[in-house]
Amino acid sequence: MLSNKVNHFGFGDAGFGNMQLFATRGYAVLAPDAPTKLGTPMVDIAKTILPGVDKIIEMGIADPDRLGVMGHSFGGYTTLSLIVQTKRFKAAMAADGYADAIGHYGQMDKSGSAFGTSIAEQGQDC
Repeated sequence: MLSNKVNHFGFGDAGFGNMQLFATRGYAVLAPDAPTKLGTPMVDIAKTILPGVDKIIEMGIADPDRLGVMGHSFGGYTTLSLIVQTKRFKAAMAADGYADAIGHYGQMDKSGSAFGTSIAEQGQDC
């Protein structure tokens, strides 16, 4: 939920990339909130983000032939979710996101805790 950081320079500590730096280099930056429901995260991601992309294209802010998408952690999952559902993006970068939801669900660290289980069963905001 990056909208919580919208008034912080570069979105504060809200991510791996300083969005202000991108903006000062001529990139239009869309940082949408993408709430998901249990059982339909990929569909929910596309339903919430792609209309925003359509709007910034309609407004003349973004060029539909030069779109990129990037994300870190759950944003990496979001990036992967988008590129398998649409061919609109010409470039994509996923950092530290998981691609295998089933494997992520059952993955445990050395202590026996399973972070992926909590994300799958309670959502990203758990």
